[in-house]
Amino acid sequence: MRFRAISRGLQLGVALVLASTLVAACGDDDKEASGSDDLMFTVGSLDELYQAAKDNGEDELVFYSILAEAWKPLFDKFTETYPDITIKSEAICCADQYTKLQQEFATKQHTVDVVMAGPQQIDQYADSGWVEFYDASQYDMADIGVLHDGITMANGTGFGIVYNTDGVSEPPTSWDDLLDPQYKGKIALQDLTKVSGTEALYSNLSENGEISGDHMAKLAAQEPKIVASSTEYPQVVGAGEAMIGVGMPISFYQAVKSSGPLGMVFPVEGNADSGQFMAPQATMLSTQAPHPNAGKLFIAWLYTPEGQEAIAARGDYGLVSGSPGPEGFPGIDDLTAMPVPEDQSALDEKYTAEWKPLFG
Repeated sequence: MRFRAISRGLQLGVALVLASTLVAACGDDDKEASGSDDLMFTVGSLDELYQAAKDNGEDELVFYSILAEAWKPLFDKFTETYPDITIKSEAICCADQYTKLQQEFATKQHTVDVVMAGPQQIDQYADSGWVEFYDASQYDMADIGVLHDGITMANGTGFGIVYNTDGVSEPPTSWDDLLDPQYKGKIALQDLTKVSGTEALYSNLSENGEISGDHMAKLAAQEPKIVASSTEYPQVVGAGEAMIGVGMPISFYQAVKSSGPLGMVFPVEGNADSGQFMAPQATMLSTQAPHPNAGKLFIAWLYTPEGQEAIAARGDYGLVSGSPGPEGFPGIDDLTAMPVPEDQSALDEKYTAEWKPLFG
């Protein structure tokens, strides 16, 4: 179910976060999620918000995201500026994350403050009354940073081709290059019959005509080595178990210093002009956050130049216009990105079923 469109004069430039107003920031642990139409809040000075967090005894915040491990240096950067707040993170996403939030709201045992998830989870969380949104309309966002109903997101990632620099002298530069017979049995790929970032990549490539109709059958015939997660493929490629991998720059950046000889091609050429598939991430804060001021401060900080640079330093993209890309990659304004699909879940269902006979 899609959550209702946000009106009330709110402009396009709204980013995800939780919260009530600063005045009511202490929260009420016993209140139910309201499901109210009032899904937005603003913040004033970040220094004032930091002081409010300290006055309220909010010396930590709890963060749920698949990026929990990858973002630890970013958390350190945040605490350099706001040293009285510690970020505790848990790597959890997708169905497991949904279940955990559902349990917290059912039992009223609230732990999480900030939640990060992909667009396919936003509607579920908002319709359930679990999250509210930060009004970031003061920021000029890259197109990919604006979701439906005017929601904006502070960060996202692209998908590229990682290769073993010892084994591949001329790396593939397009998705069709992966179909070259020389790569048969040498490609690391997530299971495309299950919902994942890589599955979302290929479903959007298919939907936007960036790959041909028979591309996936040919890719399956390449007998790819299936890896469990997007963080595994750089290790497999670096160790020489595969020569090519498809995945995210952030995973490449995590692995490049420890996983052998690695290079990455990004952006990658397709067959149409729809651009690169980018996976934006929505940063939300629970309506029952134990540390609401600290959570609001962290999410608002992500949109600042310091926050955007910290995102890029971890191999991800900040989505505020003018923000740099990861080192060696183009900035966000220099990329053409595919539109974010209105219903990624529908694409997931369509294409995982279609690809099951090929990759199952």
